[in-house]
Amino acid sequence: MVPTLTQSKDAQPKDDTLVPQVGSDEQLMLNYQAGDINAFETLYRKHKDPLYRYFVRQLHDQQLAEDLYQDTWSKVMNAAAQYQVKAKFTTWLYKIAHNLLIDHVRVLKPLDNISPLADEQQMDSLEADNLNAPEPQLQQQQQLNMMKACIAHLPAVQKEAFLLNIEMGMTAAMISDIADVTLEATKSRIRYAYQSIKQCIALKLQETR
Repeated sequence: MVPTLTQSKDAQPKDDTLVPQVGSDEQLMLNYQAGDINAFETLYRKHKDPLYRYFVRQLHDQQLAEDLYQDTWSKVMNAAAQYQVKAKFTTWLYKIAHNLLIDHVRVLKPLDNISPLADEQQMDSLEADNLNAPEPQLQQQQQLNMMKACIAHLPAVQKEAFLLNIEMGMTAAMISDIADVTLEATKSRIRYAYQSIKQCIALKLQETR
C-alpha cells in the first residue's frame, strides 16, 4: 500500500520559504490550491513527460513506472490544500516521486550505498558534453545507445542523481533535498556516475574496434 502523503515527509522540503514569481510553477500550484483547475493542467502538461521518464529509467518496468507516476500526481492533488512554497515546485514534486520509488523498490532491493569521495569537487551541475566519447566520429545514435546502456548499469543512487542532474537540470543542492542526503554525498554520487559512464563508454568503444 502506498503510504499517505504527510506534510513533514513528502510535501515539505527543507528549503526556506520562497516568494513565488508570477507564472512560475510555484504560483501555478498556489492557484490550483485556490481552485484553479487550469493551473494544475498546465503543471501536468509541463512535467508529465520528464516525470514519467524518471520512473521508467529508474525501474525499467513500464507498468510499475505508470503506477508510481499516477500515484505521484494523486499525491500532488491530495497535498494541494497543505502546499506551501518552501522549495521549487520541481524539488517538491520529485521528492514525492523519490519517496514513492523508495517505498516500492526498497522492499525488493536495498539502495546501493555510496561512500563520499575524499577531495570533493565543487559542482552543482556538470555539462552534458563532458560525457562525449573519445572518438568525435562516433555516430550520434551509437553513442546514445552506449550511454543508455551504461546509465542502466549504474548503482541506483548514482543513477537517480545523474538523471535528475543531466535530464532535469537540477543542481546538487536540489537533488540533495529530494533524496534527503548531504550535499557532499550527492556531489559524490554525481561525480561517480559521470566517471563510471565515461569509463563504460570507453570500454564499449574498445570492444567495437
